[in-house]
Amino acid sequence: MLAVKLASLGMAAKDLKKRELELRKQFGLRLRLLRLEARLSQEALGDLAELEAAYISGVERAERNLTLRNIGRLADALNLPIQTLFDFRGVAK
Repeated sequence: MLAVKLASLGMAAKDLKKRELELRKQFGLRLRLLRLEARLSQEALGDLAELEAAYISGVERAERNLTLRNIGRLADALNLPIQTLFDFRGVAK
């Protein structure tokens, strides 16, 4: 159903998947940058956010599709407003 609506808007399912991957890559790179700036390992960030280090790794490698709940946990763990995680200026695509 979503694909039909998107097709009517001129966006093919293939294009949507490509855009989703781009967003996950940008988010993952942004998260890695913020984590490193905070001098945290993936394990330390995971502990603060109550998430597994493997999950943090998957997010940073664009293999995970995050929920709003987990985005909030990551922002809280980094002591940052949520919108900071989505500031992709300077993040490669």
